Amino acid sequence: MSEYQYYEFQAIDRPLDKRAMAELRKITSRAEITSTSLINEYHWGDFKGDPARLMEKYFDAFLYLANWGTHWLMLRLPAGRFHLSAAKPYLAPDSFDAWATKTHVILDFHSEDESGEDFMGPGGWLGSMMPLRADLLAGDLRCLYLAWLAGTQHGEEEDGEDGRTPPPVPCGLGSLSASLKGFADFMRLDKGVLARAARADVTRLDAAVSSSPPQALTFTHRQGQFLAFLYWYRKLDRHGPAETDFVRFFGVSPPSVHSMIVKLSDLGLITREAGMPRSLSLAIPEEQVPQLEEMAGPPW
Repeated sequence: MSEYQYYEFQAIDRPLDKRAMAELRKITSRAEITSTSLINEYHWGDFKGDPARLMEKYFDAFLYLANWGTHWLMLRLPAGRFHLSAAKPYLAPDSFDAWATKTHVILDFHSEDESGEDFMGPGGWLGSMMPLRADLLAGDLRCLYLAWLAGTQHGEEEDGEDGRTPPPVPCGLGSLSASLKGFADFMRLDKGVLARAARADVTRLDAAVSSSPPQALTFTHRQGQFLAFLYWYRKLDRHGPAETDFVRFFGVSPPSVHSMIVKLSDLGLITREAGMPRSLSLAIPEEQVPQLEEMAGPPW
């Protein structure tokens, strides 16, 4: 079998300037380099740069594929919007690592299959998984949980027998987006393991709305504050808030609020009636709503 390696880097938040592009050109003479990307394929030889260091300095997303079975994905997130502490519970030695620089958090996902039998080529993998970055910035940690599952599916860590407490289970495992389904395939997550996680998610939600004592739902602090604001707004004003009400209270941009509303709806935590203004309402018991904190700025 002939050797094949594929490297792709993407700059999302800030394009590369001429100096950065020149520095990258010193590393590789063969790569296709633009202000937003570096792409290279190898049928012999190897890439001379260190992908982790290049991510820290230049890029926001990285994909590596090799036809001997290696899948490697890295995402870089602004440290002011995503904290390393959110990722730490999901770390798994064989599939997921994370670290922080002064300005960013780097998420590092790995999957290995020495047979290489499932090699499909680059095929737009990075573009299809790019929405995960926006999901993470909106507080959706489902891809981290999927990475943890992938790293523990063949061992006993999932049962807590290694002494570690299993990580929090995010809501919405029963309704994965196309990018999350693609990520699960990229990480070679067994479909049976994923199906069991999805069934457990549905069971947790059913328990939360039943008359039995509620089982605690898992959502981020940021998501919880949006839910708390919605709860108190409806309680006081007898109707749901507009997105501009969230903007004024939390001091964040309209796109950030809209993204969060969409995410909470996708996770099944809130509902809204199409075409009806101020129709936002909670889809979880009020006992599950956290306390609304006094805001001197955004809740994160």
